[in-house]
Amino acid sequence: MRAKARVRVKPKRYFCDPSLAAALLGATPDRLLSDMQTLGLLFENLVIRDLLVFLSTFPGIDNRLFYYRDEKGLETDAVIESGGRWAAVEIKLSDTKADKAAENLKALRRKVLSNNVGKNPEPVFLAVVVGRGSLAYKRNDGVLVIPASLLGA
Repeated sequence: MRAKARVRVKPKRYFCDPSLAAALLGATPDRLLSDMQTLGLLFENLVIRDLLVFLSTFPGIDNRLFYYRDEKGLETDAVIESGGRWAAVEIKLSDTKADKAAENLKALRRKVLSNNVGKNPEPVFLAVVVGRGSLAYKRNDGVLVIPASLLGA
């Protein structure tokens, strides 16, 4: 609780509905398509909202979702904890970024599992949620790639 790193880290904030941010920005579909950075941030917010909704349906009171970033710049969009187990999710608007996202997730897994004192279990899953596609699949390295359109299924 007194660690300097914890004091330096600010929590990441999300709108309960990213359409509120889009409305405040006057973000029409045409404007968003010409500003992929903003569209990506809104997409990330939308996926986080969906993950929180799903997590709220799991039994137990210790279900949590975190944003992770360490002192060396390793970051992950969502770390899900439920019942003493964990999973990590990267969110990318474009599926062309799935390879880099998967490498990032595997780096997080290595870091967590290398902490011998923590005795952390393997993640239940590592996943990249992408903005397009209609089929989810498991990569050869075990990382799932899930189109956001399937989160509502």
